[in-house]
Amino acid sequence: MEDGVGTYFNRAVVSSQAFIREFGAAPKDQKYIDALNWLSNGMGEAVSEFITQSDAVDGAAYHLTDAQWVLPALNNFKPAADGDEAAANGEASFIYFHKDPGTGKNKGDTTNDKIVSGVLESKVQFYKRTKTAIMHDKFMVRSQNGKPVGVLMGTANFTLEGLTSQANVVHTFDSPALAKLYLDRQVLLRTDPSVASTAKEAGWSNKVSVGKNAKVRVFFAPEAPAGNKSKGTPGSRVSIDVVVNAVKNAKSSVIFSLFSATDAELLEACKATAGEDKMMYGLVNTISEPKAAEPGTELSTTASANLELYNLSKDDNMVVGHSSFTKAATPTGFWWEVATLRAPGTKVVLGKGKKNSGPPPVYDHQKIVVIDGESDKPTIFVGSANLSGASTWHNDENLLEITGSPPLAKMYVAEFLRLYEQYRARYSWNQRQKEDGNKPTTFSLAKDVSWCSHDYKPGTPQYKARVTLAGE
Repeated sequence: MEDGVGTYFNRAVVSSQAFIREFGAAPKDQKYIDALNWLSNGMGEAVSEFITQSDAVDGAAYHLTDAQWVLPALNNFKPAADGDEAAANGEASFIYFHKDPGTGKNKGDTTNDKIVSGVLESKVQFYKRTKTAIMHDKFMVRSQNGKPVGVLMGTANFTLEGLTSQANVVHTFDSPALAKLYLDRQVLLRTDPSVASTAKEAGWSNKVSVGKNAKVRVFFAPEAPAGNKSKGTPGSRVSIDVVVNAVKNAKSSVIFSLFSATDAELLEACKATAGEDKMMYGLVNTISEPKAAEPGTELSTTASANLELYNLSKDDNMVVGHSSFTKAATPTGFWWEVATLRAPGTKVVLGKGKKNSGPPPVYDHQKIVVIDGESDKPTIFVGSANLSGASTWHNDENLLEITGSPPLAKMYVAEFLRLYEQYRARYSWNQRQKEDGNKPTTFSLAKDVSWCSHDYKPGTPQYKARVTLAGE
């Protein structure tokens, strides 16, 4: 905790040399638990303590399934009987996402149902959220003596993967004012309002002071009207345009780490930053080689964004996506890449053709944009929102803007570079396997200074990064 803000980044590097050296490829028994704690890096404990140290806790969860930290902490809640002030804890309530199974491709989402109807049923008051495309919030509000005093929020779902093997960040804020904003939102969602009625509440809050220096404001999506490219409807962009404009006004650097980057204006702004002798790096979960548009047709928004990402990835790896290792192409000393550290004895369920038929595995789950993070006037955007059309118009989301905290911004920069270098190495390895006829077996050090030549060549991303981070 620093200046009223607690910051927790998990390690999320199951296939790293450090993980394999410490726990092996398939840890069991106590070693499995130790591996979970190592990957969580204090995040799970922070969430658990936030719950157990509350008189009352009110939350919102896309998925609420973690049995290592979250569910045990909630299970200890003992709602006070009337007049029983000596009860161990107060009340706990959660908004949870539920989508009834439909026909065809709509399989619904009943992930949380077993938890709701199971052991927590008598401990937590649950409210079903069904009206938005997804209820994507992940936050909790802590109350003491009947008043909100703190909030926990971030990019991590309250699942085992979210707290361990998926790259995420969680914050705690000691701020009654910020906690009240989140509690008011949670109370609103309890009634399962329509998208239209929820969007009436959309807008940036006033700035709230946290600690001595940090200034924080929050935006709760969805907002209206929704955009529709086919009909030429631009849609409301009150939340995301603040991010885009901040990127455009960057003085020295922009970094982003997103599960997916599908907003063309945001990507264009980042690209422009890179062309202005400023440091710009990005990390996303997946970059795929783009498919050509059919003659006479226009690329979709998602396809256009993917093309932009692909081009940036080709230009000196300014943006890299997490590309899976296969068993056949794993560098010596590494484990083949997995998205989840599975409990001993469980098996991977594959679809037809022995390939996973579901969505791509999640490695980078963060949703962060940091502007001028190495300076004394940084801006941080973080929350549940993927900064996309879906998160802006169709989902329940929360997005924070944090200013006035250089120490916090520097933590973000350091964490970003840790993950970026990990994934850039993987990306480069995959490229070398395609292009190098010698097919090296593992990473190796260069025998001369050629490895850093780009750092001293004006105009390259590496040169811009060296000058920016060194304060030259």
